[in-house]
This record gives sequence, structure tokens and C-alpha cells, in this order.
Amino acid sequence: MESGAGSGGAIYSGGSLTLTGCTLQSNSVSVSNKGQVGVGGGGAIFSSGTVDLTDCTFGDNTTRTGLGGGLLSFGKTNLTNCTLNRNADDYGGGAIVRGDPVSLTNCSLTDNDGVAAILLFGGTSTLTDCEITGNAGSGLWQIGFGDTTSTINHCVLT
Repeated sequence: MESGAGSGGAIYSGGSLTLTGCTLQSNSVSVSNKGQVGVGGGGAIFSSGTVDLTDCTFGDNTTRTGLGGGLLSFGKTNLTNCTLNRNADDYGGGAIVRGDPVSLTNCSLTDNDGVAAILLFGGTSTLTDCEITGNAGSGLWQIGFGDTTSTINHCVLT
């Protein structure tokens, strides 16, 4: 699926979004604002509210000239037992961009293409029992705007 609006190739959410056992595969968006923060993206999901994902798989989603190959979130973001593989964007996180706070538990992020697998703009992030490997760019890139804190527990980052 390709979104003509430039946000959320499969799902555009302005409120709370809860998904369990989902697969988001081969979605894409094209954004005309060339990577300006907050203007669009989310190859699979764009959300301005709370995101809770459990047992979900994101694969081969893309954002061109936007942010977040798999997920662009501007609210509280929780992922549990999720897999994000081969997602790509040109200007930010191949798998995930933004969110505050962000919590990933027992997630796998591999072979994503972007500045980092996860790109955060300030706020708080917690990664627990995650595997972040084989990604182009960094595994986690947190840009500090004000107070920024990342806590990484029992994770593999290569």
C-alpha cells in the first residue's frame, strides 16, 4: 500500500493505537518535505497518539524523503515482542523515529536502513532484552533536545 498523504503507509492514527499479532509488510510513503522533523513519514504507521504494539512484525516498509521507515510516532510508544526487519528511510530511523517515552521489550531490529535503527528526538527511552543488529547506520541514535535519557538492559547492539 502507498499513502498519497505522506504519512502512514498502512495506518494513520491521531489517537491511541493498540495492535496485537499484526504484520505490516511492504508499505511505503513518499514525503515532499525532505526530512523536516514532524512533517511526515511512517512507512507502515504514523501516529500522533499513544502506540502499544505486541507480537507485531514490520518488514520491508519504506519512507522516502521522510522519517521512520517502519514507524513514526509522536506520542508514548511501547513495543513488546516485535520484529522490525528491512525497513528503510532516507532521513532518520530505519525502524522507529521519535516517541516519548519509548519502551521496547524483547524486540528484534535487524537489517534496517537509515541514520539509525531507532532515532529519538529527546525524551526517555528504555530498551530491555532487545537485539539491534546488522542495521545500516547506528543502532540507537538519540538527539538531545532538553532532558534525554536512554536505559539499555540486557540488549545486543552490533
